[in-house]
Parts: sequence; structure tokens; C-alpha cells
Amino acid sequence: MTIEQAAKFGIHPGMPGLNGTIPIVKLSTLKIQPTDAYECNQSVCITVTGQGLFVQAWDTKAYFANYTETFETYWLNGKVETTSRSFYAAPGDWAYVDFSPEEYFPNNSQVCNTWFANSGKPCETIYS
Repeated sequence: MTIEQAAKFGIHPGMPGLNGTIPIVKLSTLKIQPTDAYECNQSVCITVTGQGLFVQAWDTKAYFANYTETFETYWLNGKVETTSRSFYAAPGDWAYVDFSPEEYFPNNSQVCNTWFANSGKPCETIYS
């Protein structure tokens, strides 16, 4: 799906999240290892940090093989929760997005991440 196609569904870069903030994109060659929950699906990874139903951080990273315009989408129980601003990734870039909701989530909430113009949708389940 392209950014233009996503806009037809009301999904666009820079959508504020749970606490009104917009996730921050960071380009880096560093590879960060998570502490609580971590999963990768194709070229996209998700990290969830917290305790029980409290989520302190919900972060994602993606690897880009091609030069492309992209933005990241956070999914909560099958619906778009928030998005990052759009940016251009160069071949070989790892992009990281930090999102710190610092909120309690309902038991058995499923959180997922996708990046436009990139493959993969890793998910984690929040439960107590």
C-alpha cells in the first residue's frame, strides 16, 4: 500500500497517539536489543517494555533495502492507534521509532507495527 492509498482510509503520517504525542523517527545503524517483548516479521521488528498491563515503551524498527518514502503505523487491536511523520529511508538504513504511551492497556490487547513501503507486521499481546 502506498502513502496515497493509505490516505484514502484516513491513515496518514503524524497521527497523534494515546497520550497525544507523535512517535519520533530515528535513523541509525545501531541494533538495539529489547528487554521485555521482542519480535521481528520480515524486515520489521517490535519491542514492548512494561510490566503487566502497563506499557512504558512500544517501539519499532525496520530495515530498508531501497530508497523510499515511508512512515510507521502502530496498530492496537486491529485499528490504527498512531503514526510517525513521513521521511525518506536510504538503502541499508535501519529506522527506529520511539513511542512511550506510559498507559495501562486492556488485558489481551494485541499491538502491532507496520511501515509503509516495507514488508512485515510483527505483533505482541499485552496481558497480566
